[in-house]
Amino acid sequence: MTGTNHVLLLSCLLSRLASLFGSPADVEHQWALLGSCPSWHADPLKCTPNITIHEIQGIHQYSPYAGAAVAVAGVVTGIVDRSGFYMQDPQSDDDPRTSEGIYVYTHKAGLQAANVSVGDMVTVRGTVSEFRYDSAALPLTEIVTDMDQQGVTKCPGLFGPDSIIHPVSIGCHAGGPGERTPPLAVIKNDGLNDSLDIAEDGLDFYESLEGMLVAVKDPIAVGATDRFAAAWVVNNRGACSSGCNSRKGITAAPETNDFNPERIQLVTSSAIRRPSPFTVGDTVLEGQAEGIMSYGWDNFRLLLTKNITPESGGMQPTRNSIFVPEDRATHLTFGSYNIENFHISGERPSRIAKQIVENLGAPAVLALQEVQ
Repeated sequence: MTGTNHVLLLSCLLSRLASLFGSPADVEHQWALLGSCPSWHADPLKCTPNITIHEIQGIHQYSPYAGAAVAVAGVVTGIVDRSGFYMQDPQSDDDPRTSEGIYVYTHKAGLQAANVSVGDMVTVRGTVSEFRYDSAALPLTEIVTDMDQQGVTKCPGLFGPDSIIHPVSIGCHAGGPGERTPPLAVIKNDGLNDSLDIAEDGLDFYESLEGMLVAVKDPIAVGATDRFAAAWVVNNRGACSSGCNSRKGITAAPETNDFNPERIQLVTSSAIRRPSPFTVGDTVLEGQAEGIMSYGWDNFRLLLTKNITPESGGMQPTRNSIFVPEDRATHLTFGSYNIENFHISGERPSRIAKQIVENLGAPAVLALQEVQ
């Protein structure tokens, strides 16, 4: 707990005593102070944290407090699923490697019991956990709380007037107020137990933002929306990205160890309406995409907390320039096509057939990939 919060809590306790036993003038003054104090509907000690979020997150992929019972305070920043919520400490430290945000897992039956809304100041009591959905996945640091034990307490005024959470902006000019620039080439070139290298390693950069409110400036889609309503983008319309190509996509360059860690996956959450699909080259009408940085399905991803609207970039499908002989009796043409987890569904077979005929020129021999 910060010194500021210790002073605030002590002042509030003294104010409560003064309001009970002091003179009328003291009562009026002290109740005015109580306007910025934690809620007294519950035991005020439940609003007292014993650790900060950035201490829990630390400067490594794994929390140094994994398995420990903690009481930690924050401001609710996102409710993006049915199992919990994200919160963030508005009083950050001076180390950009330590995240100020964290996920609170309340269990499926507990979120309703928590009864929190975005902007609430809360103190959470629970156990620090490193959640992994499979053995190969990176961990997601979270607080597992038991709502049956009143694990979430609303504490209005806990952070005083400095309780507004401003998103960290991902842009081209690191060092500006609240702005950071992701690495452009390396995914990870050291061990998971090493200190985070946010200047060089993409995984470390996003780990330092895990659980935090983040805004991607001027995103441009470098991949179309997939069937899970996720789309890949880069910031600033690709102005500070490496590998952007003429088709407004982005190309990896293994020969120079450039695997495009600046790509960010935008994922729909329950906090917003599902946006229209992105096509490569589309931008965002609102000028930025805002959400919570999280991890899932082998990628760091931005769980959107504000609605976005794709704005067309005008890209059209290509027609490959291939050799189609006039005399097919004496020539063979070959082609290959990844039909991506193909199964018979709706209009997809006819759409693929049309692409094979019109875009590939109906090759005599066709190799297919991902036939289920």
